[in-house]
Amino acid sequence: MINNKTILLSTVFIVFVSISLPTEATDNPFRKASAITKKYLPQAFKAMWQSEYLVWRAQLFNSAFSQKQLGVSNAINSGFPLFNQYIIDQAIMNEELTDDNDKLLLQNTNKLHYLTFSKIYAFAYKRRLEVIQHYHPDITSKLCQHAATTSKQYPADEQPMLPWKTNHLTQQNVWRADLFSMRVVNKYFTSAFIERQAPFANIIDAEIYARIAQDEQAIIALTEISEGYQYGTLLMKNINKAYKKATNKPLTDKYWRPIYAQDASMLASQAYKLATTSALMQIKALYPELTSRIETHMSSYIKLQLSTLDENKMRLSAAYNAP
Repeated sequence: MINNKTILLSTVFIVFVSISLPTEATDNPFRKASAITKKYLPQAFKAMWQSEYLVWRAQLFNSAFSQKQLGVSNAINSGFPLFNQYIIDQAIMNEELTDDNDKLLLQNTNKLHYLTFSKIYAFAYKRRLEVIQHYHPDITSKLCQHAATTSKQYPADEQPMLPWKTNHLTQQNVWRADLFSMRVVNKYFTSAFIERQAPFANIIDAEIYARIAQDEQAIIALTEISEGYQYGTLLMKNINKAYKKATNKPLTDKYWRPIYAQDASMLASQAYKLATTSALMQIKALYPELTSRIETHMSSYIKLQLSTLDENKMRLSAAYNAP
């Protein structure tokens, strides 16, 4: 059962990560809308989760222990109108929207950022619960029961995601590259991110553990990989590979604007770290007797990954240099 030790997702979000994606002054309406989205994104998630966190958590737990994904999809869909409206309201109050076309475009950038974050968050949260099951099989049956009970107690509303909006700007050739790039990110980014992360999940997990432990030296060492040029380039290669597989054409500079994928990468990395931390905090709250075992495991895992750091750098270089 959920008790008074449970952790609010919104609280973890604001404490653990203050997302500060770079913004820029621009006459490009797509980039202007993206800048507004990024400006209000942390508080928009906080506002949405204040009412929806129990539903999200219940459905995320259920997805990990029943392999049923519909509840998570419904939770993501039903949360977007709250997230979207918060940002639109803030932009209107601060006189950042000039007309209805701006508003329609802002909903699209809101949706792109929201889905990028939410999909990776859901993936990472589920993965962390599966890792917990692996290392602590003695609580699996209790967790399964907890997941089944709370998913029924806090069901997700069934509703479709708000549609993408079109206006005269999306039809103009001058902005075609921006629209094309947003569509590519929406369609191919999530799978490309997960594919890039899979062989280096050990490094990313160790970095997250080091941040929880506030081990600055370990963080510096591990982020040489996770925040390095080669690791970032792998993601772009995966996006290009997925696009080429689907269309039989490579991404070219004519229409492809990498800035949208770079923004998505920063956001997805934050989502992965936040979800992992949030899941661990929730397990500790539900089963405080596991706290020392979890912390001991994290400490030993950091040491293990630091001891094999050179090997992992060689693996990364090999992946980077692969044709």
